[in-house]
Amino acid sequence: MAPEFVLAALASALLHALWNAAVKAGPDPDTRMLAQMVAGAVFVLPALFWIGLPDPVAWPWLAASTVLNACTVLAILRAYERGGFGIVYASVRALSVVLVVPLAALLADEVPARLELAGVLLIAMSLTLLALGDRVPAMRRHVEHGRGPAFRASVDLKGVPSMTRSTLLWILLAGMTAAGYAICDARAVRADGAALPYALTVSVANAVFMALLRARRIPLWRIEAREWGIALPVALAALASYALLLWAVTTAPVAPTMALRDTSAFFGLIIGLVWFGERLTGPRVIALLIAAGGVLCVRFGW
Repeated sequence: MAPEFVLAALASALLHALWNAAVKAGPDPDTRMLAQMVAGAVFVLPALFWIGLPDPVAWPWLAASTVLNACTVLAILRAYERGGFGIVYASVRALSVVLVVPLAALLADEVPARLELAGVLLIAMSLTLLALGDRVPAMRRHVEHGRGPAFRASVDLKGVPSMTRSTLLWILLAGMTAAGYAICDARAVRADGAALPYALTVSVANAVFMALLRARRIPLWRIEAREWGIALPVALAALASYALLLWAVTTAPVAPTMALRDTSAFFGLIIGLVWFGERLTGPRVIALLIAAGGVLCVRFGW
């Protein structure tokens, strides 16, 4: 993959991790997520009027992407309520990385080269290890000390966030829908030929759709001014992350590009260490090294 696309995907990853962490850090992630989406839509409307809407050929893909994105947002918020930021975020990204490969082959007629596929799988493996690696030694200690079944959902293992059945189901849904809207976005920008009008239009569509879905639970007029103040920079980070990714997949292959963007989980790891007081453990270091190998495979595989 060309170095400019690699850099764009990695920059998108950093911004993606930052805005997700900002949402998770709020007293009410649901409210902060909705506020940043609405703030972003209001911010981009003047630019959208200036540059115009995407080509009509992109609209079916845009509609599908909007619905799938809303499902992803709602699912990951439910997962955040039940699990730690690091384990939920990495699990969702790992699942979406794997699922994008067959979806790209079916819907975009795109099969990655062997070295690219190896890179994608290494990144997926590293994300899985990042999400679940800390639980393995904790569960082993739990059994050795005779404190009951290792997989009891209600137990917090040595400070490691529990992974309940409901958390797993929400992660599964979020990963599937995230992979789906990634393919929709790639098909749309390739058909349209321009990433920016599509990115701005999707931002508005997502905000309107989510505001309607959450109208009863979170009326916009009840969101505090402080949340709106935080929402704008979060929205700008989300928009920049999205625009960079779309620009890359206009030309670069979808699955490797998405895999690179999903190294955002490792930026999330650093954020978790600094912001949420999470630990740097042996499995996390190993996961980081595996991901670095995956990035190199993707870089030199096309």
